[in-house]
Amino acid sequence: MSTTIQEVAEAVSEETSITEKAVMKTHELAEAIEGVTKKTHAAEMRSKETEKESQEGLRAVNQLLEVTQKSSEATEKISGVIAKVSESTGKISIFTSTITGIADQTNLLALNASIEAARAGEVAKVLLWWRKKFENLRSSLPSLYKRSKSSCR
Repeated sequence: MSTTIQEVAEAVSEETSITEKAVMKTHELAEAIEGVTKKTHAAEMRSKETEKESQEGLRAVNQLLEVTQKSSEATEKISGVIAKVSESTGKISIFTSTITGIADQTNLLALNASIEAARAGEVAKVLLWWRKKFENLRSSLPSLYKRSKSSCR
């Protein structure tokens, strides 16, 4: 019996040792799980922060895209306005050229009119001289007539 008690005591001692080792391993495992849990929680927090920063970055990119689109639209409108201004400038250039041509022709006509007026003035002087001659001749016709008549008698 004593051997059986001793065997039982040894078995119980061995079971206690195994149980203590299992408790220690369970405790170590619990600490490891707690460490993993903390690290998982920290990773989850970093993940949430990263997601938040990613969403903010995405919003910034979307805003940048909107601004770029508006800028592109404004650039297109400005290009259209510039094209219209360029077209208007071309029309104004044609209009200005036409007016310049008309002004040049008007100046030529004025010059021709001045020349013709000068010629007319000269012709008028000549006609005036002839008029005086004819008037003198006419005024002398009665006396010439009388002289001719008297000489013919």
